[in-house]
Amino acid sequence: MKASILIATDSSKDAQSIEWQLTKDHKKIFVSIRSNSPVKDFDDHKPNILILAFADMAKAEAYYIDLYHNSSVIGSYPHRTILLCNKDEIEQAFQACKQDHFDDYILFWPTAADANQLSMATDRALLNLESAKVHAENRDINKLSFRRSNLDSKFTDYINQAKKYITAINQFQQDHDYQHLTALLQTFSQLTTWLKDLSPQYEPHIESTRQLKNSAKKISVTILVVDDDKLAQNLAKAALANENYNVMLASSGYEALRLLRKHHPDLILMDMNMPEFDGVEVTRRIKASALLASIPVIMVTGNNAKADVISSLKAGASDFIVKPISREILLDKIAKLLHLSNVNYVTQETKEPQETQETQETQETQETQETQETQETQDSD
Repeated sequence: MKASILIATDSSKDAQSIEWQLTKDHKKIFVSIRSNSPVKDFDDHKPNILILAFADMAKAEAYYIDLYHNSSVIGSYPHRTILLCNKDEIEQAFQACKQDHFDDYILFWPTAADANQLSMATDRALLNLESAKVHAENRDINKLSFRRSNLDSKFTDYINQAKKYITAINQFQQDHDYQHLTALLQTFSQLTTWLKDLSPQYEPHIESTRQLKNSAKKISVTILVVDDDKLAQNLAKAALANENYNVMLASSGYEALRLLRKHHPDLILMDMNMPEFDGVEVTRRIKASALLASIPVIMVTGNNAKADVISSLKAGASDFIVKPISREILLDKIAKLLHLSNVNYVTQETKEPQETQETQETQETQETQETQETQETQDSD
């Protein structure tokens, strides 16, 4: 992998030292020294590796947070961060990496005796990027295998049902001796022969697809819950964990975007109202990324106001749910978006005259989509 490396620092001397250590293995190295436009530097170079070499960790953290607030590509472009620290910041750097604020750290001040340490850290980061890419591709393949196996099962059911119909018609003709059914039964006889010939040919394909489905089942479904309310996080985690979902938690939009650099969940449960980055902005950034755009997002709102629903749909949310969250409705929505079952939003309860939360949400979705289409038509006029 040909790496693009960006060195962000406040020292020309450190920049020269870092560049010297890396040039023997890497050619595309860019330096940003006390830049007046750090965001532009990142967006222009789109580095695979970002090396943060500031006099103290607080400056490195402020620099990186500023990138997430203002960069148009950082949330969607896969990269890894290496933090350079001094001997008094080692524990702080370790905790920051443990919490996924950064990916790796190196003791750099005073100058380490091992000049190859930074080069090794860069190689590890690049391998990690490649591994994450392969892992995401494998998950996508397994998802497709799971869905295809469901289609194959339905195809088998249709064939078996057709055989039952043909047998029933044959039996009916024998019992009643209707001569005018002879021509029709000849056609059915040909169809029966075709079905018998098809089954042996199709069975190996069915079996291989079943094996793929079994492999896909071994990969647990991961759901990212984004909410600044710890109680809401814990409630969602408890509800989802009981269904054997693997649950990841993020307490802010910024934290969610950071996690998405390294993790690729199957679905995101996104709180709409959060400080700094609200759910709509985070969803918009997710959908702007080619790597993340396919992840369905369920927006969690405090009310079902049309303006909130419209903004969620425009940002790319697949669905929404209103607090307080009904566990049954949430699980049904998740199952539908993950194609794990054929879920109909209109349950037996919603067919009753008294409207439930689900009925209201479904009607609200339809109304807001119509409003959105009307607005877009007016805009085009």
